[in-house]
Amino acid sequence: MSLLDWAKFYLSKGLSVIPVKHKDKKPLIEWKEYQQRLPTQEELEQWFKTAWTNIAIVCGRVSQNLVVLDFDSQDSLQRFLDGLSDDLANKIKRTWVVRTGKGYHIYLRVKADPVSTSFRNFGLDIQGEGRSVVAPPSTHPSGKLYEFVTNPKERDIVFLEAEEFEEILKLFKRERDDGQKLKAELQKLSPAQKDQIVKLFLPYWDEGRRHYLSLMLAGALFWHNYPKEDAESLIEEICQKAKDTEVKDRLRTVEDTYSRADKTNIAYRTWLREAGIKGEEYERLIFQLLDIIKGSFIIGNGKLAVRKSYNTLIITDFNKCTIKELRVRKDNSVVLSDTIAMAAPCKVVVIQTEDSEVLKVSFKTPEGFILTFEGDIEEISNQLKKNTVRATSRRKIEDALSLIISRMIQIGWCEVVRGESVKGLVLNDGKVIAIDYDISVPDPATLREALETLNKFVEMSKFSQDRLGKIAKVVKWFAVSALGWIYKQLGYWIPHLYLYGESDTGKSKTAQFLCNIWEEQPSLSLGSIDSPYRLGLALSHTTFPIIVNEMDFEVLDPEVLELWKNAVDGQTLRTRYGRKVKAYGVFCFTSNTSIPSSKAIQKRLVIIHFDPKDAEVLKKNEKDFEKLEVERKKLTPIGQFIANWVNAHIEDLKRLPWESLAEAALKAAYEYAGLEVPGWLTMTDVEELDEDTKASKAEEIRAFIFTKLTPYIKERFEEHEAYVLFSEVSKKIPWIVYRPRENDVVLLKPLLKELKREDIKVSSLKDLVYYIPDSEYKAKLKVEGRVLSGVTVDPAKFGKWLGFVISEESDESALEDEVLENVRQFEELFDEFEEG
Repeated sequence: MSLLDWAKFYLSKGLSVIPVKHKDKKPLIEWKEYQQRLPTQEELEQWFKTAWTNIAIVCGRVSQNLVVLDFDSQDSLQRFLDGLSDDLANKIKRTWVVRTGKGYHIYLRVKADPVSTSFRNFGLDIQGEGRSVVAPPSTHPSGKLYEFVTNPKERDIVFLEAEEFEEILKLFKRERDDGQKLKAELQKLSPAQKDQIVKLFLPYWDEGRRHYLSLMLAGALFWHNYPKEDAESLIEEICQKAKDTEVKDRLRTVEDTYSRADKTNIAYRTWLREAGIKGEEYERLIFQLLDIIKGSFIIGNGKLAVRKSYNTLIITDFNKCTIKELRVRKDNSVVLSDTIAMAAPCKVVVIQTEDSEVLKVSFKTPEGFILTFEGDIEEISNQLKKNTVRATSRRKIEDALSLIISRMIQIGWCEVVRGESVKGLVLNDGKVIAIDYDISVPDPATLREALETLNKFVEMSKFSQDRLGKIAKVVKWFAVSALGWIYKQLGYWIPHLYLYGESDTGKSKTAQFLCNIWEEQPSLSLGSIDSPYRLGLALSHTTFPIIVNEMDFEVLDPEVLELWKNAVDGQTLRTRYGRKVKAYGVFCFTSNTSIPSSKAIQKRLVIIHFDPKDAEVLKKNEKDFEKLEVERKKLTPIGQFIANWVNAHIEDLKRLPWESLAEAALKAAYEYAGLEVPGWLTMTDVEELDEDTKASKAEEIRAFIFTKLTPYIKERFEEHEAYVLFSEVSKKIPWIVYRPRENDVVLLKPLLKELKREDIKVSSLKDLVYYIPDSEYKAKLKVEGRVLSGVTVDPAKFGKWLGFVISEESDESALEDEVLENVRQFEELFDEFEEG
């Protein structure tokens, strides 16, 4: 369903909806009006015509007394259900439930006043009158989707009687009151904490700010479950040191804050902005204040305890190698809530680069094994959960590690090191500088040997003009690939290389051989760049070309794909956590799949197709290629010469496209080495040759399918008959199916085996899309009750491409020919009549 379909669905359920910003909760319209009335169909179509919008449901009376219980975690939801009577808990389990970024939304309609309130100790907000909640299929700021746990089309939002809703409110109030009794014992500002806060805010305590700052500090301490007495003594001490004579007014703000806090939300951060503190200064003050008042402490005996909330502790036991969650009961007894991980961080290394910090964390298991992962907190949590059975919940380990590692860094239980510097070529003061790479000018004899080795490779690859043109373009790309960062420094960029085709066509070997023009790099796989951290790691360590084998853009995570697109034509890539990495390198991708379908991806690539018909020739010459491959390191002087030539021709980088620059540099290299410039160097017709190859295979596929279908389809038929005829064909041939509801034809995997028997090699269903016009590959679709992968195409278009359908133009032409024939016959009869 599209976003618009969801909006119409919600409206059909009596829910008022509004558009909000993508990956945000901020309304895109003035929405007070829609707290009084439902939107119209026309308004929905105007708001939700683009997918880059979130959708929110307005709570309260306008949506038939809707209230949404907004839990910040699964723990708080479970505590809620456990505290209810069995009948009420079972009733609530039948309503709409939505999984949010970290918590859950429970949708209810109440036969009472749909109030809005908050219960911080429970991790709950009740969203009622005057509030809204972001709804599926919106995107959370974290990048995760809001999604239904229960199917909203199979059940309705549950109605609660007034007494039932009151039972819920009483449960929360009881928990809050018990929590207020407990918090004084659990949370109290230590003299050290108080002293830190005083020092932090004393420089800002001046007229015009101090009123707002006292409101902010009182709200922050209340929110984090500190008693009023702590807030009062803190404010008094600041006033004393700042010589603020209006102490009574400041203490009145504390009294007011604590007295009204139970009835309204305390947005304490807002008061800091009201004090005129914004930007980086605002972020710093908030971070340091929270770090002081949330706090953590060391138990000793090899344990580190970090407070997650006022009654929840995360305990890291470095001796037993466990991370556990403990809960403090109302009677101050401590119970085990959950074992989060059977592993503990034994070593944390902070890797500082020029632009960012990343972590390298070693975990020790109870058995004594060491597991080491690199990345940010989320990536490390994902790796721990994905690669081991040590973590019970990815979300819990992510939250726990964030607290634990932050505290370990703060107390100095970690090592800080500088990250690797880039290796390759950069521009400095208008000159090409080599980092950890030798660019001394090679003598002519050494360069001649390198170019002769290159000539041998090109000559051995010359199976046809088609193949020669492709190899020539690949050589030229590798010749300038190490200059990618210099291009970016000058405000330009070069595309990445994409070599695709079936197995054994020489893609990977060609890339591995030619990367030695600069310096051979270890080949990567798709798994080496499938997260923001791994993508950044691959691109940030060298300016030399990086080979990534078995590439498939269709399965790449959307966030990683966006980062890669930005990295091709930009100098940096930035993860969602703000970690910034410089995109020094360029990729050479090899792939057995077809070309990427997205135009945005295609424009960032030099795309070269390796024809399967070359596989047989390669097989015959396999031993010769193996012998030549041993000599590939002889190519390095070519890169050394090009680096020096570019240093003397910096202006040409601004003036010439990358391919022309490669031709000029290689031509200079051949002349310097005293060799004749080869003819392949100036070949430019590779794209046309590639189109011929594509058309040739497409015709083979078309002819095969046409032959198989001919016995079941009359040679010509009208377009409106297409669905009838393909419906009949799908009963006879197993690899073709007509779906009446979708009105499309689906080609299935057995077709590939049929083509292979006819020596028509197509490596995957995705490749078919490259040859069959107007077709689309789908990894999952329903075919006669089964979920399969297949290629879909419109019946009429498919029939016309195969050659069965009579177009309107051919009908008119046939009719015209028939009229002319009748006229001719009439004229002959008339002539005979006159002669008679």
